[in-house]
Amino acid sequence: MDSEEKRKSVSAVKGLLLQSLKVKLRDGRWIIGRFECLDSSMNLLLSSAEEHAPVEPEVLVEELESKLEQTQIDDTKTDTNPVSQVSHEVEYERRRVGLVIIPGDQIDSVFRTDQRSVASTISSCFI
Repeated sequence: MDSEEKRKSVSAVKGLLLQSLKVKLRDGRWIIGRFECLDSSMNLLLSSAEEHAPVEPEVLVEELESKLEQTQIDDTKTDTNPVSQVSHEVEYERRRVGLVIIPGDQIDSVFRTDQRSVASTISSCFI
């Protein structure tokens, strides 16, 4: 990458400063927050961040067991299938984390919150 391309890449990343980003981590979590900083190791610093973690399968099993128990107690609803009452989609648990540093090697993808990918813009600064 020549110096002109690098300057354009750095300028593009600077244009993302203070924008809301959605970062997908390799372990399946999402971090959503305001882009504050990027270092030479591609570690991202986000402020006002929220973590969205997939609900563990054990939680879904507990929910299913609870529905089964409820069905057994309430015999009047014979056509109720407790499995159909449990969501099959991935559910996320949300928590506020505030200021967070995301290690660059843990980042799977990066999007603006309007769903446009910016991973190539960020990584182009270091190629």
